[in-house]
Amino acid sequence: MSYDIKSLNVILQDPRKGWPTLDAIGKGWVHHDSELIKKIEELLDKNRICIIRSAEGRGKTVLARLVGFERQEKNWDVFIIEASESKNNIESICNTICHVGDKKRTLFIIENAHTSDKIPSEFVETANKSQKASFIFTARKIFSEETSDDDFGNPFEEWIGNGWCVDLSPDLKTICNIIENFTIEKNRKYTLSPEDELWIKKEFGNEMPNLRRLRFYLEAWNSKGNAPLSSIKREDILENVYKNYIEPLIDPNRKEMLIKVAAVFQFDVNFSGKNFDRNLLEELCNNGVITFLQGYFYRLQHSTDAAYIIEAEAVLREGKDPVVLTLSNLKNYLREWPENYFELLRALSRNDNILSTIFEDSEIYEIIFNMVRQDRIEALSNVMGCLLWSRGKEKGLEFWERHKKSYGSLPEEQKKKLKIKINEASFNEILFLLFIIKKLDIKERDWLLNEILGADGLICKAKESSLSTLSTIVNFLRLARQSGIGEGILKSFCEPSDWKILGEAAGKKIGESKNPFFELHSVQRYSFISKDMALQFVEGIGWDRLNKAINEQFSPDILAAAKKLLTKKCSLTHVQLKEKGIDLEDHKIWLNSFMNRPCPIVSEKQQSIQKNYLTYAGNKFKSIENKIDYNSLNLSLKSWNIFIHNISATCPAEYLKGKIIPLFASMPAERLEKLICESDLYNIGIFLNRFNPEDGIFKWSIPKEIDFKRIKFLENIGDSTLEAISHFLFNFYFIDRGECSHYFAEEIGNNYSTLIPKITNASIAELDFFFWNLWMAMPKGKKPLLFSNKEIMEIILKKLAKEKKDKESILGLIGTLNMSMSPVNEELTSLIDAKTAKAICQKAVTEGSIKFIRLMGGCLLLLPKDDLIEIYKGIQETNFQFNIQVPNQIEALSFIKESSL
Repeated sequence: MSYDIKSLNVILQDPRKGWPTLDAIGKGWVHHDSELIKKIEELLDKNRICIIRSAEGRGKTVLARLVGFERQEKNWDVFIIEASESKNNIESICNTICHVGDKKRTLFIIENAHTSDKIPSEFVETANKSQKASFIFTARKIFSEETSDDDFGNPFEEWIGNGWCVDLSPDLKTICNIIENFTIEKNRKYTLSPEDELWIKKEFGNEMPNLRRLRFYLEAWNSKGNAPLSSIKREDILENVYKNYIEPLIDPNRKEMLIKVAAVFQFDVNFSGKNFDRNLLEELCNNGVITFLQGYFYRLQHSTDAAYIIEAEAVLREGKDPVVLTLSNLKNYLREWPENYFELLRALSRNDNILSTIFEDSEIYEIIFNMVRQDRIEALSNVMGCLLWSRGKEKGLEFWERHKKSYGSLPEEQKKKLKIKINEASFNEILFLLFIIKKLDIKERDWLLNEILGADGLICKAKESSLSTLSTIVNFLRLARQSGIGEGILKSFCEPSDWKILGEAAGKKIGESKNPFFELHSVQRYSFISKDMALQFVEGIGWDRLNKAINEQFSPDILAAAKKLLTKKCSLTHVQLKEKGIDLEDHKIWLNSFMNRPCPIVSEKQQSIQKNYLTYAGNKFKSIENKIDYNSLNLSLKSWNIFIHNISATCPAEYLKGKIIPLFASMPAERLEKLICESDLYNIGIFLNRFNPEDGIFKWSIPKEIDFKRIKFLENIGDSTLEAISHFLFNFYFIDRGECSHYFAEEIGNNYSTLIPKITNASIAELDFFFWNLWMAMPKGKKPLLFSNKEIMEIILKKLAKEKKDKESILGLIGTLNMSMSPVNEELTSLIDAKTAKAICQKAVTEGSIKFIRLMGGCLLLLPKDDLIEIYKGIQETNFQFNIQVPNQIEALSFIKESSL
């Protein structure tokens, strides 16, 4: 048995492997979500495979081990493989899986399969080959499910398309169940009070709480004796963490080493200890604080634990921001040339501030460059990707040009050495490199594809790889065509593929109401995918499924792609299609697609092929206009919104104005009132925006007798996002019904506590937008009560501590509070410096964005007079004018003028 494959019992009995333990499961202390467990069991029984996905700390590991425990109780052999611990032994592990798993009643749980692109690909291939054993993968949701021409492959794509995954979304009910189990475990008699429930909502929000973090809160609560749960603060957690993790390490050198490990592992990246003091690391392992992995890597039980250790050390001992302590340790770590440096950088891409600061350090930048120069193509791609995402195209391209020159000063020398490096890379690594280079400069991508890789090289690499999904095959075909490979070779390459199985995968995606445009378009697009291959592909989708989707699911552009595939590529006649149950000439099919599914708005940057499908769909719709009357357009407001959107995207503006709008404008007032007032806030907001004086579609006034106060506003808030509420409040101004904005804004003012859960879960950008729109909706001279509510501002400040990088939204939030004469907390203004504020505001003024008003309101608190005058002169030069009259908006601009001059 491979060292990296351990039985479930061994893992559950090892205290270093964390929660849950065998004892905890046996005594019923672990939250048991029977519904989710049942779903996983059904997937395993039916397909042998299940992926459990969620964000950090949401219970993936616990759930997988509970399922494993139940299988073990039924005499199954259950094994655990920690993916991040297996990087140096992947081949041996896969061979062992194939050997051990050559029998039924065997379950492999592969934990943290998201930690590398390479690892899940190897395990996916092994799981597909193994015909008897069952597999559970736990992974964070970091791979994109939306396929496009830019995709370079998601190893789980086919399984996700098949529906073999369970997404975790713990909620308040989950938290309450976990607390109840905790009180049983600790033998405490405790009933949650109303104050406790409010505390839970405030600390964890309504959806997707970090359950690992909850465990820390509960442990701190348990150490407080009889204190109520609602009394526990973050400071208590940090004190508890310091006491349990750091304080017992009396030796300062041990403490320092723990901080080094935690600084890296808080990003779910193992600590490479090769160039660090092995004795200290071994002592920490012996104390059970960290765990040793093969290749001299080390980790803590969980990344949440590591983050708390860093915060406790920074706040309680050193009195500094945890980010400062993190940066110092990460730079020192990179100075030691760790072999997993690019994995760390990639993990940091979720924190742009830290990643940017690291790249800005010239010494560290040079170290990273030199490590990449001596490393594999995988490292080069990842580092350039990190530069692109954190510092922009220019910095990424600069790194690439310098990397090429490191092979030699002459172009031929560069090509020769780069070709050797490329030949050593896998097909997926090459795809990723081409993907990143394309983002930097498409000419460089073409040079790399044609001059370095070449047609023969690409074909060779593709044949070495397992192209088992349609997206990977089509990506290869796209690259192959661009590299000049002839159609005959490409056709012979395509023929061995099982196009019916590929069609089945696309059909399952359609069955789950996912967008199949990429698949339909790709099979239809390439001439070297033959008619027979296309027919097999359609057979794989299934005629019944295709018929149902055409009638109920497809938007106009997808329907156009399906029709072109069936009639042009597959050469199926109208009679043949009718025999299969599909009537593509039926006007109801096209009418349904225009009414029920929105197609994308096509911009100039999008591919011309997308425009062609939309044009085709528009022409099909116009061909049935004589069959459309008022009764056939008896739609809900949502359907009207989709219908108008699709006509606008596919037909000339004159067609909408001349043919469709007159039908709508003739609607009786009482019917229009019912249509609007019985809809949801989101669709009401979209509809009102159609009357925008600047670019609205409707050019008539809504009848004055319509009573918008019949809208059940407060009842609808629960099912509405903050963004939807924001648009709803403001968009009444577009129909000259500002008094409705005032009315609904004051409704919120009197019931603002209903918004606390939404505010808790919102991003800073959403809060900025909502605060501005709420104030705009208020009558002149009034300010929303929630702007000065202490509980709400505490929630926002806590949120800002995590979202400091969104400086524009922070400045906008400050501006709205300032101009509405609401209190502005010093903690808020300390999050953005004057230089950054000025640059953000000037950019908005130059772009003519109306957002400049609230940004300028923030600048009034942060900038000296000379800077304010400079910005205001820029505003005057733009000759900005409002297209609608909003009292507080006009008042805000007057306030800015008076304060700046």
